[in-house]
Amino acid sequence: PPPPNVHLPVAPGQEEWDEHFRTHINFRSWCPVCVEARGREIPHYRRKERVRPGLPTICMDYKEIRKGRPPIIVIKDQATKATFSHQSLRKGATDQWIVNRILRDIENTGHVAVTLKGDGEPAMQDLLKAIKEQRTQPSNIEHSPGNDPQSNVVAEKSVQDAMGQIRTSQLGLEHRLGSASNDEHPVFEWLTEHAGWLITHLRIGA
Repeated sequence: PPPPNVHLPVAPGQEEWDEHFRTHINFRSWCPVCVEARGREIPHYRRKERVRPGLPTICMDYKEIRKGRPPIIVIKDQATKATFSHQSLRKGATDQWIVNRILRDIENTGHVAVTLKGDGEPAMQDLLKAIKEQRTQPSNIEHSPGNDPQSNVVAEKSVQDAMGQIRTSQLGLEHRLGSASNDEHPVFEWLTEHAGWLITHLRIGA
């Protein structure tokens, strides 16, 4: 028998299972795909950053999947909690496709004047400057101090959430198809874009 006060996951009915398996957007302990994909998440990023009054803040951060592969960039609007994730070609402002996508993301939030926030990496600084220059509305830039691990918690937590959702969607797809995939498959770029949409529209407490 289980130890006292330990709650075992209740097996879902077929309808609940089918509904969950469409997106895996909210973690379920009875789902092997969720457990495998998200069981390695780092608790550090579960701490919340205090939202300060003022302009809406758009946080962003890069995530390298593996050496030699283009990085993913994740954008989080602190005010609306909207999340956007994109497969970039390279870091920095020379990736005009990413600059255009982020400009569109900010426009989709409905904000006018915003604060753009990222870490102090030169490529990120160049990207923020390019976004500010190409926006037609006022934009401030805020850099997270490199010596303060808590200064960009929102962006780091958003990266963790997006990568967890990408992994989960990828494993769920592999389960359905009965075959393996990797980050070089064309569907991976779509999974990256879709992860942000799922988190924004369907995740509880996003």
